[in-house]
Amino acid sequence: SNDYIKSAGPNIFTIGFSTENAGQQVASYAMANGAKKVAVISQKDEWSELIAGAFDKKVRELGANVVLTDSLQPNIKDFRSQITKLNALHVDAVFIPFLPGAIGPFANQARQLGYKGMILTADSFSMDEVDQAKANAEGIVFANLHTTGSTVLSEEYVHEFGSEPTDSLFVTFGYNGVKTLVAAIGDAQKKNISVSDSLRQTRS
Repeated sequence: SNDYIKSAGPNIFTIGFSTENAGQQVASYAMANGAKKVAVISQKDEWSELIAGAFDKKVRELGANVVLTDSLQPNIKDFRSQITKLNALHVDAVFIPFLPGAIGPFANQARQLGYKGMILTADSFSMDEVDQAKANAEGIVFANLHTTGSTVLSEEYVHEFGSEPTDSLFVTFGYNGVKTLVAAIGDAQKKNISVSDSLRQTRS
């Protein structure tokens, strides 16, 4: 979800977490942990550029010096040029909101080239990235929601689809979204109001 939803129209609803807020939270973490020189490397992807922009704005507001910004094609997996610049600029922290499959390679190349600063990312970071980066994943900071008690839901997912969910958190979004909509339809019928009005009452 993102801030656009607020102005997208009266009948647009969402269940999820704020993309912009995730970037802002990582920016606050970086500043609280001593970052002064910061770099932002995003990918040419709507989500990546949105969260990168939120991070960039927040970290500047908090007093950081953003010394490097870059945006890469999602298929790029060779980051040596960007990492060389990070080292030359003595960057304290780099924010890389990459799509899945790129964070692990970046971490490996960064450590191989001697980058010592913080590596920050977002909710695309997963165990697959850890498996790629292995020891180089140590210390990577990322923003995400955490769900507990979703074992039953995961079991039901496996029963229905035959495989484990990639991330049970996203399954809960879909599950809760459907439950909310069904409840709103029921209330709309009882109160003789529109479903959208019922959803607005549910949200509040």
